[in-house]
Amino acid sequence: MKSLSLMAVAAVATFIVATSPASAAPVCLQQSVDTGDDLTTTISAKRKYRRHARRGGKCDGFQRCRCGTTAARKHGLSLRYVGADGRVYNLKKASEYGRAFPHTSFRVGALGVAPHHVLTVVGGSNCRLATVYDDAGTYQRNVCNMTFVSVGG
Repeated sequence: MKSLSLMAVAAVATFIVATSPASAAPVCLQQSVDTGDDLTTTISAKRKYRRHARRGGKCDGFQRCRCGTTAARKHGLSLRYVGADGRVYNLKKASEYGRAFPHTSFRVGALGVAPHHVLTVVGGSNCRLATVYDDAGTYQRNVCNMTFVSVGG
């Protein structure tokens, strides 16, 4: 019975490898078979590396949108924001901040918007070394290449 279970596991693994396309990277296959005694067989292949897998994934507008929700919470905004033009903006996505609010220059209290990121300027006299707040906390960074928007009006 033990050898039959091990042979079945080996046959399944061989079938999966044989039927997958040659150009596809290996995917995670992990299966354990307990044969009654202390013998446990584990078959595993390398997991295909995905760019955003370690950070919990990229923002899709509904989940995993950390910086957009942090900025909305800090400024007391609804995540489903109705702008002055009557359009509804999803403030979970960082790109929506540049569309929803009027643009301004660098100053304390402004929101800095970059592709796929939004942060709040909380200190600093110039954009080269500004103190900012986002989902990672409060820290100093260069924000000169960001677009700034005014949330308070």
